[in-house]
Amino acid sequence: MRLILYTLLVLLCFSCSPVSKGVVFTVDGEPVSLSQFEQQMEKEKLMVIRDFEIKYKATFGPGFWTMNFGGDIPVNALRRRAKDAIVVSVVKKMIAREMGLIEHIGYEDFLKELDSVNKVRIKAVKEGNVIYGPVTYTLEMYSDYYMSTLENAIRAKISTPENTPDEILLKYNRLIQERVKKAEIDTYQIDEEDAAVL
Repeated sequence: MRLILYTLLVLLCFSCSPVSKGVVFTVDGEPVSLSQFEQQMEKEKLMVIRDFEIKYKATFGPGFWTMNFGGDIPVNALRRRAKDAIVVSVVKKMIAREMGLIEHIGYEDFLKELDSVNKVRIKAVKEGNVIYGPVTYTLEMYSDYYMSTLENAIRAKISTPENTPDEILLKYNRLIQERVKKAEIDTYQIDEEDAAVL
């Protein structure tokens, strides 16, 4: 009977674990999904390849991601870069939410917004209206646009009339760096096959 209860408890705990719900890590309690992590890894790949080509004269090809270059393994560098970029992004979104600039900061909310924006743009073109930029945004394009707009809004919020643009940028960078430094990151173990983006 005890064995059955123990087994049920283990199964219940596993089914409730963050990994089983697709959460790779959290930033101050904000969940980062496996799909978001994979998307960011995809975005960072070229930079990691370039870094290894410059630093180790490495040649990209089969087996590159798991090769060991004096203790430096490309896949680990890729995961670090992706994680660091996401932490900064989540921190910026949290600050924007605190300032009342946005309401939702989850990745799924972002994907819904992208879908909604693209539908509006497609409809506008069909109706003969003029739009600026592409008819539809790719995930990466909209992500860059979204974050750039958000960063500008945060800078506008923290600026004062006596601040120069350089002072505003310095104040903004300090704000982000301090929050990133203080951010509490909880990481969950993911299986290799769960992050098979290489």
